[in-house]
Amino acid sequence: MWLWATLGAIFLLVFSTYIDKYLLTRYFKGREPGVLILFSALFGLVMVPLIYFIEPAALSVAPTTAIWLVIGGLLSITGTILYLYAMNTDEVSVVAPLFQLIPLWNYLLGYLFLSEKLS
Repeated sequence: MWLWATLGAIFLLVFSTYIDKYLLTRYFKGREPGVLILFSALFGLVMVPLIYFIEPAALSVAPTTAIWLVIGGLLSITGTILYLYAMNTDEVSVVAPLFQLIPLWNYLLGYLFLSEKLS
């Protein structure tokens, strides 16, 4: 089952990469890609009430945890903005493989700072 979930995630990521490139070349040509991330970020505001409706406990976290979640979210948005800038200036076939190095960086940072071992 995990193999199909992994392949499905890869397929959706590839599909979303081409959607990003299509949006950047078709609707945001000549504009900064920050506009696209603004729409993506505002979509999160739509989802929060839905998440609260489905599972209210998902939004009840300790204040320190909330701060770390906000920092993680800001770093994620920054990474996405940089990704969209790269996608705006180069081809998908160049940017996407570099973007796929995220698991390698996650492993290295986890190994260095959290003493995690690959099992």
